[in-house]
Amino acid sequence: MICLDAKNGVRIPSFGDNGEVDLKLNDDQEILPDLITGEIGIQSAPVVAKGTVIVGAAFREGMTPKSMRNNKGYVRGFDVRTGKRLWIFHTIPKKGEFGYDTWEKGSAEYTGNTGVWTQITVDEQLGLVYLPVESPTGDFYGGHRPGNNLFGETLVCVDLKTGERKWHFQLVHHPLWDMDISSAPILADITVDGKLVKAVAQPSKQGFLYVFDRVTGKPIWPIPEKPVEVGSVPGELYSPTQPIPSKPPAYSRNGVSIDDLIDFTPALRERAKETADREQTRRSIRHTHHGDGFRRHELARWIVRSRNPQCLCLCLQLLHRADRTRACAERSFGYELRGGNRRKTSGDSARSRRKRRSRFSQAAEENGWRRFRSNGCGGIAAGQAAIWNHHRHQSG
Repeated sequence: MICLDAKNGVRIPSFGDNGEVDLKLNDDQEILPDLITGEIGIQSAPVVAKGTVIVGAAFREGMTPKSMRNNKGYVRGFDVRTGKRLWIFHTIPKKGEFGYDTWEKGSAEYTGNTGVWTQITVDEQLGLVYLPVESPTGDFYGGHRPGNNLFGETLVCVDLKTGERKWHFQLVHHPLWDMDISSAPILADITVDGKLVKAVAQPSKQGFLYVFDRVTGKPIWPIPEKPVEVGSVPGELYSPTQPIPSKPPAYSRNGVSIDDLIDFTPALRERAKETADREQTRRSIRHTHHGDGFRRHELARWIVRSRNPQCLCLCLQLLHRADRTRACAERSFGYELRGGNRRKTSGDSARSRRKRRSRFSQAAEENGWRRFRSNGCGGIAAGQAAIWNHHRHQSG
């Protein structure tokens, strides 16, 4: 981390070691295998607030770990003028710290990741920092780390000056489905039951919006623990329940059922069911709130109309990446999806593409969404935007 004079670009010698702080040092861990090649980095900009600069950590995608052992993504606060470390928050607790017992069989000692790679949010008036923590090593298997694994896939609130944990809420227990928090927490003052509440809203890949009192961490609307089906991967220890928000309603498709299989003809429907049974996916796609087979990345922000604090809209751009149904996406939109680029496929036409987009829009509106923008991106539901009106979903 390098500190420069904003006027001339010259290093500030009083900051750290002649203007720089080596972020692989003073991190309460030994970076393995060495400081040069050890996997840990930064993806989002550091946040500066009231004399403190806050830095998270990023890693390669969690689906590609070389080992169940990895470096840990601790979060640190530094003095913005001197570069001195003011505090550190252990996203995987050390022995004796709160949450260590959620890592059974000593798995907190060798498990890594759990960084904060997306943007950090700060409420300067309250002196609180909101950390959206990612998944532990690795994204799709956790048999080597039994337990709920705090603070993986958890929204953590810490003190701006000390880094002390104030409250936390784990969105997914024992993370397994690459549902790490990919969006910055959103601060908004909202009216609930006639009272103005300082809230923090956390968008998620699950298509749920988790909304809390940003001072106490109490959910604005109930988020009950609900029983969920478990898988059958040898050695895996699944959480029997997951927290599912009661309000607001999910803003994205977050499940796949038998009814979603093709039904162009009765014969095709039966063949689809047979295929589902053969692939042993019928149970997992019938009852799941995580939408097996789909990865979603939502970018969201609150738009607050200052003249009317009750009128809040959540605006999102939803991208459904059907990793296991890529061919379907290509046929549906007439593009081959390769390396993020679009290439028109044969037999396609602008008219047919408009018809397909129109059918999608009609289906979205039938499900309570009003489409207001499309940027023409390829992929299932790519570029489609939805709007949630706070008036329609007031408490009660």
